[in-house]
Amino acid sequence: MNLKMRVRGQVTVEYVVVFAILMLVFVVAFHSVSVERKHASQMLWSVDARENTWDLAESINAAVIGGPGTNMTITMPGKLVGGVNYTITVYPRMVALDIPSYNREFTWRILTSNINGSDAALTLHKGEVTIMNKDDVIYLS
Repeated sequence: MNLKMRVRGQVTVEYVVVFAILMLVFVVAFHSVSVERKHASQMLWSVDARENTWDLAESINAAVIGGPGTNMTITMPGKLVGGVNYTITVYPRMVALDIPSYNREFTWRILTSNINGSDAALTLHKGEVTIMNKDDVIYLS
């Protein structure tokens, strides 16, 4: 009877070891999938941020090149892909999109430093942005 108890105890230990190994494999696999998903999400909002920065900068550049009287509208999304918040600021000769939650900034050069008749930075609202060239001064509203 003592030998029978040892065999049962040995079988139980083996099952626990097999179960622990399977759990370890599951945790490692789940972690790998989680890391890949996070990376894919960051790539999506990163591409979206670059595209929005480029769209605004190139629209401003088109208004500069178009000369006085050029008028266009661009829509800035409320959030980036994945619900990521951002701020977009126009500096002299540069557009910057900042993502504070990830400490990232995307920039694109523009052809003018004269925005709204000033050299000061201008933080834009999200939604429709009107870009006008009036007497070679770019106005954003």
